[in-house]
Amino acid sequence: MAWALRDAPDVPAHCVGVLIGLANHAGPDGRGAYPSQRLLASYARKTVRQVRTDLRKLEELGLIRPGDPRLVEHLPADKRPQVWDLAIERVSQEADEERAEVHFRPPRATTGSPLPPRAEVSFRSRAEVSFRQTVLMNRQMNHP
Repeated sequence: MAWALRDAPDVPAHCVGVLIGLANHAGPDGRGAYPSQRLLASYARKTVRQVRTDLRKLEELGLIRPGDPRLVEHLPADKRPQVWDLAIERVSQEADEERAEVHFRPPRATTGSPLPPRAEVSFRSRAEVSFRQTVLMNRQMNHP
């Protein structure tokens, strides 16, 4: 979900709610989101028709793409939603520049601190940074 909120490039304002709804249902790797259009409409406070328009626009922009339809084979054929994958490998220019190199510094030494010191970590690849952030942010999210 962090990718949809901060890192996705050039998301039209009217499509943000739908993109966040998809990200909420995607796995940590950005794949396998299959919420119904009705559910996305309730998340984004839109009509189902507006959601369809937003999904087309997000697909045209290359921010989402059709996912693996086998994920919904367990549902009745007439009730199967479209499966979507997020293009989390795409990162906005600003996010790319900010996250090109990430450093975590150890905290100041304190006596009796229950927390272990944090190691300094450096990521070099923007895709690796984006993927790691997405995994960390979505670790506690429920998968559909």
